[in-house]
Order: sequence, then C-alpha cells, then structure tokens
Amino acid sequence: MTMPQCRPRKFACTILIVAAWSWLQGAGWAQALDKNREADVAFTYAAIRASERNTTSFWFQGGAVELHARFYRGLGMAASVTGMHEGSNGSLIAPLDLVTVVFGPRYTLGFHRRASMFTEGLIGEAHGFHSVFPFGSGSVSNPTNGTTDSSTSFALQAGGGFDLRLTHHLSARVVQADYLRTQLPNGASNLQNNFRVSAGFIFRFAQ
Repeated sequence: MTMPQCRPRKFACTILIVAAWSWLQGAGWAQALDKNREADVAFTYAAIRASERNTTSFWFQGGAVELHARFYRGLGMAASVTGMHEGSNGSLIAPLDLVTVVFGPRYTLGFHRRASMFTEGLIGEAHGFHSVFPFGSGSVSNPTNGTTDSSTSFALQAGGGFDLRLTHHLSARVVQADYLRTQLPNGASNLQNNFRVSAGFIFRFAQ
C-alpha cells in the first residue's frame, strides 16, 4: 500500500492516514483470523509529566483518541492520537502544544468477563509547535544558532492499561500508564523521557 506524502506543515494529514491505515489493517486481519473479532474506539483525558531540560518538571493536559482492532485472540493493532497543551507560566519558559501519533501491536488479556488488561508498544511521531526550539540537534555547550516555533521527532509509547466493561458496547478505561519518549530539540540532550497517564471511555464493536 502506497501512502501519500505529507509535508511537516500538513501534520494533520499524517495523523489521519496513519490512524485510518491502522484501523483498516486491524479490521481486515480480524475478519480473516478471528471469528470473535472485536474493535473499539477510546476517548480519554490524558496528562503527561515532562521536564524542561531535565530540570523543571511540569504537566501537559489534553486528550486522546485511540483505535484498536483485535485480529488473533488477544493480539491486535492500535493507533493513538494525543493532543496536549501547556501554557507559559512560572515553571515553563515558553508555551508548548504537542501532538503525538503512534501505532503498533497491543495484547489484551481478559481475566474476567467484565475486566481486561492490555500492554502495548507503539511508535510514530511527535510534533511540537507554538513554542521555541533550537535549529538542528544542538549541544549542551554550543546549541545551534537560531530558533523555530515547531519541530517533529520520533516518538515511542510503551505501557498498558485496565478496562472495565459497563455494557455490551461501552467500557471504562479506568487507567492507562505509559512511558513516552520523544526527541525534540531542546539545546541539551534532545531527549524527553515522559510519563503519560489517561482515563476515559471506550465504545466497542463486537461481532
């Protein structure tokens, strides 16, 4: 499958393509391999604990949309789009908006008819904007001259969560905790090791 090219400024296009591709692929595998296939979409509140140059910690707040389709027993594919914001205040020099779009495998373990746990490892992109980033990679001793208001980097999200089924088609995402690694330029290590937590509701589509 050939995916159309998107420029960095067309980041929303990338989000839609990756999410739709993951959803369709997962649904196709589900139909072929699992008679008890299941797909769902989750809407969650999300918060990320991050640090500014590994010194000052602060919280982003926002929301996420996740698509998931199981294609063989507990194994499936998930795609997640998260949007976060933190304004400029006493702990943060400049405001920052962050969008991550990641996808990859998820394994779900249903240990009770109303409860399940899952673990996942997702990769994709992180896009920071409405902020201040140094050009290039920079270094601790000699950051690259100049700044820009947006930057895009690789993103890795790994973790898991606990779901509680309320009705046949509605579940609650009681808690989800993830390690989120991004590589946005910051004039220092150019690495961000973040903690992400979320909770919300899931709409399930089962056969």
